[in-house]
Amino acid sequence: MTVLGGFLGSGKTTLLNNILRAQHGLRILVMVNDFGSLNVDASLIESTNGAQDVINLTNGCVCCSMGGELVSALLKVEDLVPELDWLIIEGSGVSDPRKIAQIGQVGGNFLLKSIVTVVDAGSVRQMVQDRYVGDVVLQQIEAADLIISNKLDLISNEQRIETSNWLSEQAPSALIFESVQAQVAWEVLLDHPLSDGSVAQKEANDGFKFLQPFGAPRDNTARSFSTQTIQQAAPYDETKLKSVMRNLPDSVFRIKGIVTVGSDAQPCLLQYSPNQQFELQALVQNQSGLSSSGLVAIGSSGSDIGSLAQLFRSAEI
Repeated sequence: MTVLGGFLGSGKTTLLNNILRAQHGLRILVMVNDFGSLNVDASLIESTNGAQDVINLTNGCVCCSMGGELVSALLKVEDLVPELDWLIIEGSGVSDPRKIAQIGQVGGNFLLKSIVTVVDAGSVRQMVQDRYVGDVVLQQIEAADLIISNKLDLISNEQRIETSNWLSEQAPSALIFESVQAQVAWEVLLDHPLSDGSVAQKEANDGFKFLQPFGAPRDNTARSFSTQTIQQAAPYDETKLKSVMRNLPDSVFRIKGIVTVGSDAQPCLLQYSPNQQFELQALVQNQSGLSSSGLVAIGSSGSDIGSLAQLFRSAEI
């Protein structure tokens, strides 16, 4: 079992998809724990056998108070996929991967191999200083056995060196790998547990199943953040939408979802990261059956992110 952590927008889902596309022959099952009423990440994870099946843990942080539900899900995994080689649990961007790992070792016959934390190399030091989320970001780093310092293409070489040295100070026992677009060799992340080493004899298809979501978050970490689900009534005007994204309040940390844009209702993946960068990526019309799912916005607790729905509505055609 591998626990994958990292703050909002660091690149966890991209890393997951890179692993699942790799030619390793392992049967991998992914658990996704998103924060908010829409599990956007679960819909974006690719299944190599063509199915759209992941374990979907919607609406919250995996934490100690949710231990019973997580253990129950882990026990079900063994029945659903008895030939499973590897389980990856992707924690929400505001969860503590160390707690997930502790709970995971209780449920089922899973051997914890590592905690992997992905960080945005350009914003991680700034985020640690943030009074709202700094503690969360730091505990994710300190919990890691392996740190992926991602998005190096967006910073200078001097910043890269400074960030690498800083990460080494925060987590002196962790291995640090640097990446662009979360491109890291799967061997770095997964040291396959097969005793006979016969990976090549395993089926190439990864196994995915779906379980019902957990209940609402119930710990202090969850209460440190506010979420807002934004549904669109009509496609967005691209120019207006980009204007909205450039003028979001500082209290908003992350926005992610699938929306439609333009008169032809082109489905697009919209992402806004803590470093105030955003992207609008066009999706193939029938890509994995994706359609508009709405947006999930995450901000500091007590912030007025409820007004975001009206702001985005102004960008509709």
